Amino acid sequence: MMTYPVGISTCSASSTIRAAAAALLLGFVFNAGVAHAGNCLVQGWQQGVESREPDETEMVVIARNGVPTQERMRGVRLEGGELYLRLYDFAAYLGARDRRDIKNKYELFIEDRRLKFTLGSPIVIIDNQPSRAVNLPRPVVLHRGALYAPADGIAILLTAFTGKECEYLPQQGWLNYGGTGLNVLGIRLTHRPEQGTEVEILLTEPLNYETFSQGEGALNITFEGARADVAALRRVQGKGLVRKIEVFEQRDNVLQISFRLSRRYRDTPDFYRTNEGLLFVLRNSAAGERLEESRSTFPTAPAFGISTVVIDPGHGGKDPGSVGPTGLREKDVALDVARRLKELFRRDPRTQDIRVIMTRETDDFVPLSNRYEKSNSEKGDIFISIHANSFRDPSVNGFMTFFLAEAKNDEARQIAAFENSVLRYEENSRALQIDVTEPMLRGILGELISTKYLEESQVLAGLIQDELRGRIRHQVRDRRIDQAGFLVLNGASMPSVLVEIAFISNRAEENFLRQNSFKNKVAEALHAAVISYRERVEVGR
Repeated sequence: MMTYPVGISTCSASSTIRAAAAALLLGFVFNAGVAHAGNCLVQGWQQGVESREPDETEMVVIARNGVPTQERMRGVRLEGGELYLRLYDFAAYLGARDRRDIKNKYELFIEDRRLKFTLGSPIVIIDNQPSRAVNLPRPVVLHRGALYAPADGIAILLTAFTGKECEYLPQQGWLNYGGTGLNVLGIRLTHRPEQGTEVEILLTEPLNYETFSQGEGALNITFEGARADVAALRRVQGKGLVRKIEVFEQRDNVLQISFRLSRRYRDTPDFYRTNEGLLFVLRNSAAGERLEESRSTFPTAPAFGISTVVIDPGHGGKDPGSVGPTGLREKDVALDVARRLKELFRRDPRTQDIRVIMTRETDDFVPLSNRYEKSNSEKGDIFISIHANSFRDPSVNGFMTFFLAEAKNDEARQIAAFENSVLRYEENSRALQIDVTEPMLRGILGELISTKYLEESQVLAGLIQDELRGRIRHQVRDRRIDQAGFLVLNGASMPSVLVEIAFISNRAEENFLRQNSFKNKVAEALHAAVISYRERVEVGR
């Protein structure tokens, strides 16, 4: 646990006046009654007249290794029921000596370190280094004169800031440091009215499971080797198409979770392993009809066929992407694999009728917008973006496949932030007219993320990950599929995925990426996945 001293300095009169003046200049109304606690913290920022009705507050407990302590942070549920924590409490918890609110910036100073928040942005800068930016799941918001950040984002930030693993356990109402001894942490429900309900069972490790139906309107999942806080799981409320959740603990660490559904379904949903656990989507009837309509409109596609595949080699030209320990560049690997994949489509009789479009054929810089605009103008049916991963810890390894959706973990957010940072190289990009480290990244997880092809993209990502696992798992670790807000995927009007084929920052995997045999296996896996996806689509699944 952190050893920073807990002590909040009081606000001087002159600093309060300066902060109030700054707030007024920015068009906010200053409420002197709550301008307290911190050299320049203006909690009274507000637009217009605030409601004075009491909030439905919740207290989040700080826990260590699954044991709750007496420390608390105040929270309130905003934006569709998501829990947000008050940054004033977070500052007190860290023992911040000083806090400032100037030009929408909220800074915490802890000994010789600092954190910088921005109102309306999900980006938090650590120690004034943009390269250490943390992307929260949702932006910092102003609520009744106080600044709040999402609870799951505070856990991500604490992990990055302290170097000690911290996780938000919503069912327990904890911010927990260290392990809990549990491997089933919770159940997350996300309802999208036009599609259905996404269900994710949060796991710390892959578990063997079985699924079965129990009459109409019920779906049961049984896990082996499960360790869970059953009481906390039973407190999870239904949402969307999940009417009720029942949890049964059996002997020998067998756990059964029963989802009572609000309507019948045409078939059992597909299940996907993600970095956070096990994911499946329950489609409502209207969403199913729209999905069939979208499949029937594939261009020049007889009986739902796939006629055009867009291959996107990441980076290029002045943008090298990541660079390995011995100098191998991501842009070169991505183009090499893309060329091999294109050749497989040309040579294999099963795919010779598929038209292949490359977003770049040579070592040229291609802006992100040009990539997805080309894929749309060429009426692509599938978009595959090829990349090599990188991390500051050279021991991190593995392959993973992403589809477009709001990121649910810090690793996915960091990968998306790096791949999206190509905007820095775009000379005429509007993004360069603003602070790239903040508003640009805010758009990654904003309201513009398209969910039209979410389910098809999930299926394609799962097929690619399966094929890669079958070919390179003995060389590179399977990190499963994940989701994040990649700009290049957001612009493509078709099922789209981004594949990170290995960590170029890992010396062993950089060596694999130099080998023709390894790159051939990757290309073969992508090719086989497209064939499998095509077969699924053409039989109307």
